[in-house]
Amino acid sequence: MIDGAMERLLAPRTVALCGGVWADAAAAACRAIGYRGEVWRVHPSRPSSPEQPYYRSIEELPGVPDATFIAAPAREAPAITAALARRRAGGFVCFASGFSETGAEEGRRLAGELAGAAGALPYLGPNCYGFINFFDRAALWPDQIVGVRPERGVALICQSGTIALDLLFNRRSLP
Repeated sequence: MIDGAMERLLAPRTVALCGGVWADAAAAACRAIGYRGEVWRVHPSRPSSPEQPYYRSIEELPGVPDATFIAAPAREAPAITAALARRRAGGFVCFASGFSETGAEEGRRLAGELAGAAGALPYLGPNCYGFINFFDRAALWPDQIVGVRPERGVALICQSGTIALDLLFNRRSLP
């Protein structure tokens, strides 16, 4: 079990995925890991189908997401974050890039706006690949999921998506 404010983010019962192709990949990761909660898709212009409804904004969601994956353009991330804060969401992963990691003034400004909009919301990012929680079968992760739910183990936190992917796909000497 995860303690405190991070629990809703890292062990969510409801998930919102914002964006296009990268959010599609995160949806596939949710299915691959066996996520059992609700998954809501958010995109301003994608058409809904009977199999896959899309909501135009965070405000239109049928409930409050515990965890949100933001794979929208960086310029849209602060507004999405503000909407999450207004709804008292659990937290988010900001996969979007183009923030202070660019070294540009615009990126630093956007990073400040993102942090300001988040307020007390816990978040990973920006420019973050996300997380995989095998124990609770939750993943806000835009890539393949390999591995199975362990009975026990340790948590691994990586700053680098490349290192995380290497460890995920490396089965040598790992339980």
